[in-house]
Amino acid sequence: MKISEIFRLQDRAALSNVQRFKTQFHWCYRSVELMGETHTFLANDPEIVSYRKGMSKSDVNKFEAMNVVVNLAYDALGSLISTLRLMQYGLLADAWSLIRGAFESTCYAEFFAFNNSRVTDYMQIAETIKHNRSADVRKEVAKVQLAIQRVMEYLQNHDGEDRTHFYGRLCNVGTHASPVRAGLRVRVDEPEVRVYLSVGHRELIQCLADFAATAKYTLGIPFDAWPDLMQRKMSLFDRYRSLLESYKAIYEPA
Repeated sequence: MKISEIFRLQDRAALSNVQRFKTQFHWCYRSVELMGETHTFLANDPEIVSYRKGMSKSDVNKFEAMNVVVNLAYDALGSLISTLRLMQYGLLADAWSLIRGAFESTCYAEFFAFNNSRVTDYMQIAETIKHNRSADVRKEVAKVQLAIQRVMEYLQNHDGEDRTHFYGRLCNVGTHASPVRAGLRVRVDEPEVRVYLSVGHRELIQCLADFAATAKYTLGIPFDAWPDLMQRKMSLFDRYRSLLESYKAIYEPA
């Protein structure tokens, strides 16, 4: 099969998938757009810029933590944007892999929003990797007790929410080689499509729900961490509340 034919089949699947799940995709589009506007606001609002400059002199830990939290949430946003494209095509194993990365970044962002002093240890990992690109990141974070499992454990103690089952499923279907991940390549919805294209919609509704749950989590970080700053632009706050309400209607129906 020529690559042009592969892309044609993917484009056809994208049109069908978006039409089939129009409501869910629309919520996802709106969430990503609001995330982008929120980060633009935090980066460019004159009073917030002044506030952050003052913080860099008065409270270095808090200043560095805010930068790390913003950057981690921004990293999650980038992954979620790419995920949208993959979900449209029905490339679900690959989409789930990016959702897992976005969820992990958001867990760390929330953790550092509450634990400013741990940012120094986290940034030391960046120094290690800069000098040794093949360093095992999992071992490095474990050395400073910042493995994702410990971070999720802390967050659960803070708010009572167990994140491990959701994270484990994202790893099994999206990131690590497993029969489940391989199976997503096989289950296609059009008989003429080669299995490696993974074009289809049978698992798409679940993938959209996982995307939405992660996007809601990521979107809430700045509003929960810095409510006073975010209230400087109430239009963003109003849109955030509107998305939370519509999320419940779409993904948590009574």
